Amino acid sequence: MGKVNRIDYTSYEGQVRKSNKYGEYEIQSYSGMESKTKTHFFTIRFIDTGNVEEAVSWKKIKSGAITDSRLVDLQKKIKKSEVVRQRNMVAKGQMKEKKVKRYPIARDKMVVLALDLSTNSTGYALFKDTTIVDFGSITYGENKQLSLKDKNTLKEIPSTTLFGIGEKDMWLDNRLKNMYQFIIKLINQHHPQLVVIEDCYLMNVNVLKTLMLLQGYIRGVCLNKDIPCELLMPSSWQNYFNMEHKREKIKERSKEIAKATVKQEVWEDTADALCLGMYAVATLDSGVK
Repeated sequence: MGKVNRIDYTSYEGQVRKSNKYGEYEIQSYSGMESKTKTHFFTIRFIDTGNVEEAVSWKKIKSGAITDSRLVDLQKKIKKSEVVRQRNMVAKGQMKEKKVKRYPIARDKMVVLALDLSTNSTGYALFKDTTIVDFGSITYGENKQLSLKDKNTLKEIPSTTLFGIGEKDMWLDNRLKNMYQFIIKLINQHHPQLVVIEDCYLMNVNVLKTLMLLQGYIRGVCLNKDIPCELLMPSSWQNYFNMEHKREKIKERSKEIAKATVKQEVWEDTADALCLGMYAVATLDSGVK
């Protein structure tokens, strides 16, 4: 058998190489090999910024896929501070708010339906241009009857059964179908040009599956009626209103914003739908006169 040529990785120390995105860097030292994966690691220093990266694999060095993580973090902080600065200037009237072009909708005819889906209480808010014309929560009371909250009166909606087996499944089917039917009624009555739904995120698996099912029902109707339907992550409207990313703080703040807007106390789901809708309307600009 011939001899195996072993690479002396310490011989790369002091070499200057170029990364794909972050300029030149110097290999300062060889850190050693991880025994399980047999991966060799190095410590490097970026020449332009002076930032040091440890535990950089030989594979990344060969491919040039080296990231200056401190520079990336700094750029993110600068971008975030600029967003906050501009938002404060907008609030003080020192600059106009930047719009994001999404759909070709004339401003004087824009109708947007915002939905905060939930297995127990779904919030909705309807906007015509920038005016809120309807809002509320589709929810269940102790009698397991679907009702409308945040309206002048509570309106019970008759229950129906889809295909559930057993009392628990039948109740879940009732909730989904009745919420779905009420939302379809809103769509048929007001003919929105855009439906925005707060997207599902990591949560209890059964709850997530149920919400995705309801979300699929609504998106299917929008697709059939040629209505754009956009899924927005909760962080999008929460960042817009500069909220702390803690559930209790978010719920408290969204209710404060909703109360100040519609001049009355509302349920959490209604408040979230109102904030979601206000965000969508504020960032939607078609350029259509």
